[in-house]
Amino acid sequence: MAVPAAELKKLQRQVNELQKLQRQVNELQKRVAQLEKKKAQPRSITHKPKRELSERERAIQLLRRAGITREMMPEEKQLAAEWRALSAEEKKEVEDSLRAVRLDPPLSQLVHEMRG
Repeated sequence: MAVPAAELKKLQRQVNELQKLQRQVNELQKRVAQLEKKKAQPRSITHKPKRELSERERAIQLLRRAGITREMMPEEKQLAAEWRALSAEEKKEVEDSLRAVRLDPPLSQLVHEMRG
């Protein structure tokens, strides 16, 4: 029984793909074994941190681990830099305009209605 050339090529591609996947699996298995071996080794802390963290740094770490805060995004860093670049007078104008904003209806009323 003769197999058409196109079918043979298709089968060869599949065999090549399977061989490639098998190599990847073998590499991953080796890596997992290395990680398991590393994890099984007892940890010994032989050095102290270069410096103790400040209370502020510890608080930030705690908040990040809890998912309450995060690193600033590049856009946020850009906006912060633009804000810092403003003069004190310009900052005051922005703050005054924000204080003058009046919601209609007031936010407290919206919250009250939503809790209903």
